[in-house]
Amino acid sequence: MNCIACQSTDVTRIDLNFDPHCVTSDCQPVRYRPNIYFCQHCSLVQKKIDQDYKILTQQIYQDYKIYDQAGGVEQAVFTQTGDALPRSQVIIDWLTSHVKLGEQGKLLEIGCGNGSFLRSFAQQREWVLTGTEFDDRNRQHIEAIKNSRFFNGDFVEINEQFDLIVCIHVLEHIYDPREFLLNCSQKLTPTGKILIEVPDLDSSPFDIFIADHCAHFSINSLIKLVHRCQLKVVSISNRVVGKEITIVLERDQSTHYVALVATYQALTTGLAEKINALSPDRTICIFGSSIAATVIASKLSTKIQFFVDEDQSKIGNQHLGLPILAMNEVPAGAVVVLPMNPSTALNIANRLAGRDIEFLF
Repeated sequence: MNCIACQSTDVTRIDLNFDPHCVTSDCQPVRYRPNIYFCQHCSLVQKKIDQDYKILTQQIYQDYKIYDQAGGVEQAVFTQTGDALPRSQVIIDWLTSHVKLGEQGKLLEIGCGNGSFLRSFAQQREWVLTGTEFDDRNRQHIEAIKNSRFFNGDFVEINEQFDLIVCIHVLEHIYDPREFLLNCSQKLTPTGKILIEVPDLDSSPFDIFIADHCAHFSINSLIKLVHRCQLKVVSISNRVVGKEITIVLERDQSTHYVALVATYQALTTGLAEKINALSPDRTICIFGSSIAATVIASKLSTKIQFFVDEDQSKIGNQHLGLPILAMNEVPAGAVVVLPMNPSTALNIANRLAGRDIEFLF
């Protein structure tokens, strides 16, 4: 078995001699005898995720009744003075005291339930709010919230970026939490934040008995996980809500840019290998005559016959001793190298399709 967070094989089974009396996260009894494991590498306590476990959890989610004991009203958080406050409001108050949020922005809540957090947030800020769930049962509740919309399905399919992504009691249900957080990171604006709330195993060992919680986090194991996802902790506490961990994350720009540079280094190396593999009698040119084109040309100066550019001020001049031609001057059968990221290169190739030339990227 591999760890669900770090994929390490250094995972040890914890023999707890469970009887089959567990509960679901909506507090319903369920007969299930969990297999509990501890990762020696990242310290995550976890259940074994096999086909039987997936069938069990899918049945739990199908029958799920959120906050059923309170008629759908989210649980209260009791202060030291005995006052009862909505949990969402307590979390938002803590968040806004630790993170500067603009008066306008875009928020995505993954696993929004019946909208408790979105409803509380909408009372404070004029943000565009999006809530996601795996089924439609709470669509009307979400769409009734001011400035809110509902998305049924996997959030990775939403082609947008957000200033705040919220995951309240979601991560402990995820079969692959590392992939989940990496996908969240890709949905952030450059200054965006991720807010996560999970049970704290150190102060709530009964979390082990919740059948549909496959990951049981401590502060230590949660921090190790987020660091593996190129994320940085902005603030973390296990005192916002009793027996829970509240954490705010942002992209770790240092690791982000190291990875970005490595990606483009691999791109230029890959292009050079593709060009070298071409027949020596092929006509090869580079699209553009600026930075990226110069990098490729400097690697393969003997292979490149000319540059091709759409900037009229450059056409007819020379660069690195090679002519700069217009696109309509490229001879039939030539190979045009597109030295840019794959999505940009594909757009250019599609735009210039129909010519008797080959695009390489």
